[in-house]
Amino acid sequence: MIYRPRTYYLLVLSLILHISFSSASDDGYRDRMSSGSRAFRDDNLSQAFREFKAAHEMAPDSLAPLQSLGQVEFKREKWGEAKEWFEKVLKIDKADIAAHYYLGICHREIAKYKALLLRRLEFRKAQRYLKFVMENSPSYGLVFYEYGVLEKYREHFTEAVDFAERQLAYKPGADQALIGLHRLYDSMLYHKNGDNLRTWLAGRNTPRARLYIGESYRRSDDFVRADSVFMHLMLLPDSVIISKTPLRMALARLRYQQGGIDEGENFFRQALDSAKTLFDVDFLFEEMKYIFTDVELEGYLSLKTAGEKRELLSKMWQIRNPLFATEENPRMLEHIRRVLQAEKYYRYDGVRSKMNSPDKLQYLTYPKVFYLNDKYNDKGLVYIRHGEPDDRAFMNSQGAPENESWLYYRGQSTPKLMFHFFIDEAAGPTNWRLSPTIPDYMAESRLDFDPIFYRMLIADRLEGNSLQLELADRSRRDVEVGLNSDRHSWTDRIIPIGFPFYISTFHGENGATRYELYFGLSHLDIWPKMENYAPDKKVTAYFSAVDESWNTVYHDQLDVSAEKIKFDTDMFGLWVDQFQFDARPGLHFINIVIRVADENKVGGYKYHTTIGSYGRELLQMSKLELAREILATDETNKFVKNGLRVIPQPVRTFSKKDPVYVYFEVYNLPVVNGNRLDFNVTYKIKQLRKEKTSILAKITGIFGGGMSETSNTIERFADQRTSVEYLALDLNKQSQGDYRLEVLTFVPETGQADSSSIKFFLK
Repeated sequence: MIYRPRTYYLLVLSLILHISFSSASDDGYRDRMSSGSRAFRDDNLSQAFREFKAAHEMAPDSLAPLQSLGQVEFKREKWGEAKEWFEKVLKIDKADIAAHYYLGICHREIAKYKALLLRRLEFRKAQRYLKFVMENSPSYGLVFYEYGVLEKYREHFTEAVDFAERQLAYKPGADQALIGLHRLYDSMLYHKNGDNLRTWLAGRNTPRARLYIGESYRRSDDFVRADSVFMHLMLLPDSVIISKTPLRMALARLRYQQGGIDEGENFFRQALDSAKTLFDVDFLFEEMKYIFTDVELEGYLSLKTAGEKRELLSKMWQIRNPLFATEENPRMLEHIRRVLQAEKYYRYDGVRSKMNSPDKLQYLTYPKVFYLNDKYNDKGLVYIRHGEPDDRAFMNSQGAPENESWLYYRGQSTPKLMFHFFIDEAAGPTNWRLSPTIPDYMAESRLDFDPIFYRMLIADRLEGNSLQLELADRSRRDVEVGLNSDRHSWTDRIIPIGFPFYISTFHGENGATRYELYFGLSHLDIWPKMENYAPDKKVTAYFSAVDESWNTVYHDQLDVSAEKIKFDTDMFGLWVDQFQFDARPGLHFINIVIRVADENKVGGYKYHTTIGSYGRELLQMSKLELAREILATDETNKFVKNGLRVIPQPVRTFSKKDPVYVYFEVYNLPVVNGNRLDFNVTYKIKQLRKEKTSILAKITGIFGGGMSETSNTIERFADQRTSVEYLALDLNKQSQGDYRLEVLTFVPETGQADSSSIKFFLK
């Protein structure tokens, strides 16, 4: 079943079938009903329907199978079929409360897709059934809230809020009704915001009404009054206001709009960190659901406690944070910015039907999370996930429907995506919907997007049909991927810093692997023209490693002055440092970030890696570490390994006149009782690409020989199972270019061997 948690469904009580067997004593009937109940609880609705249908055929006059069949179809959102089953219930028992309740909701949902006169007729039927429940069993289900949703569909927005508020008088602990009530307040503001609405809200004199007075001011860009309302509410004791989570989220948006970017993030974090109840976390879910993946949604729905849900939401932000090694989360800020844009430009909470969709043949398929949407058009959904498109195109000509296409370039970890939006003739003015294709005559306006549009422009009719299918297939893929993923984008105010790094791993303590990351900085990478350079300016490097469950394995940061970076760059070509930690083998996520104090300059890398194991008994080599210097020392610091000071060369570029130092370790040498063991170390240096330095070299290179390759073997011996090794390679006679160094360790006595390799550049 496609998960479609619309307003009414989220708020319907859990359907636990209490089955009475008094009307039928046949064992087969009992078995069918019990089997159907189990299938229903397991969400196997097809099986449940078959079992209940069989039970109904055994006992046509029994209420239980009819009620159960109606609930199955209701859960499958087959409103017409559910309506028919509940109507059969009423033929047997005209006062059945559950049948009236579900019939009211069914008629309400059927009405959305009807023409105006028929819609009113269905709404009146829904009203009649729901009022019967309110008058005869007002505490049943969430009947007042469901009636409030009916009033929203009728565009009676204040009445919708009134009925939903009455629901809380009957069930003050109904968190789902409270979530739905906030949705109705939000919809009311969208449709009726202004002085009259604020007067109406002021007459209610409740903290919740005052919250939405503040929201009304915020959405009208009256930030001073909004701030006054919100801060007054923040001073209220917790015993007066049900939850401050909606208030903190409102303040997060307001502070962002006021330019207090960091304060906006702080209020968002407060909302997340202080969430203690199911209402708190479910309200945050409403804020975040537009970036969920199907896997995350499944995980969230499986959780029962507020603590578990809060932890999942927190990890979602960690996973998306490009700077998770720092205390900042620019992805969270970018989410606030995108939601504000969507709120202003992409709002739509009307009917989304097949009739007003440009995809008449329903070619596009959507992930489950797509159906969580209840307030944006399709442009808004894409925008919240992926931000401002890299390119837009539209065709504005007489007779052409409103259209626009968005292009997102391929990123380091994100695919190229294209989305095509149309407003169908039967749709409202803001109901932008995704389409699998565009008409051939619009191809010219999208020529810069992709070669397929040029092919469409020049194609004959037969080839054009084939290209339409090709474009539809690509659109289906892009929609499936794009609406089940998201990407971060930086604002223009961020100035990126590039810097080199690479990693090596070694045998660690107690079965762990030692992971070392080497990085370097040049002052010219940060201040290319020495603008804003000051010797005492601070640069901070942050590093964090987390495991696959996003538990922190290691975190560290270090500060360095601009003066030190410049001095080392002038002396050695680069200031270098490293982070290192021991970790259990397995998947890890790594983040290194460079930040300049008091400047909008940031550099960083975020990636995942599988840290290998050095736990096997056979001969094994560490990774290779390229260094600009290796010297014996008595010092103890991060650069010292086994009595050697190894200064890494993160850029992996060496001058031909200087030696290339290589450090590595060999493990599990088959040494017995400390006896001497001979082994060989062979290094091979292969040129991968020549760097042409002159016109003559470029010409002769066409006819010259192949890439050079050098190999040499060194005889070594050991009396311990681990051997520390390093090489100083003289490559003065090699030509400039890219190389790969491979080091092979071989034990002639046993035939065991292992190797490791690394690339570098020689200049």
